[in-house]
Amino acid sequence: MQFKNLLFLAAAGLIKGFIIPEGLANGAYTIEVDENGEDVLKPIEGFDGTATLSRRDPLPAGELGCTGNGIDYNDLAIAQNQLYNYCGAGAQMHDRRVVFAHGGAHAYVCNYGGPNSCADHEAQAAFSSLQGHCGNRNSPVGGWYWLKDWAKTYGYDSAGAEICGNM
Repeated sequence: MQFKNLLFLAAAGLIKGFIIPEGLANGAYTIEVDENGEDVLKPIEGFDGTATLSRRDPLPAGELGCTGNGIDYNDLAIAQNQLYNYCGAGAQMHDRRVVFAHGGAHAYVCNYGGPNSCADHEAQAAFSSLQGHCGNRNSPVGGWYWLKDWAKTYGYDSAGAEICGNM
């Protein structure tokens, strides 16, 4: 049992978060690793963030955390809608980290496993839980919802925050 714990701690140490840069232009981005091991933001080509979606399903138990960073509600709503539209009908996550930026707000999804998908109803449920846990609807605070069994995290935060490093 101790070996399992040591193995988990060693693996968790290999995962580094990504710091959201100040002044990130509005849009949707993947976060990739270049040949030097550095994180690189790449815009998602042809992404239309204007569609609307509705379905909600409950999430399995997960871990929530708040960063304490204040976020503009209107910017956050737009960034979240971009994520919902991208994840739409269970989009496959070919990249391990995807971030959606609008103004100073950033919504994101992290994939800690192999082939995985994101879904709008999962993100909506996760963000709804965060809203009740981290700040409130009118005054949101950055946070994340880690779905350990599904090897992914949904979250939102402001520029300068570290994302996808909460394992």
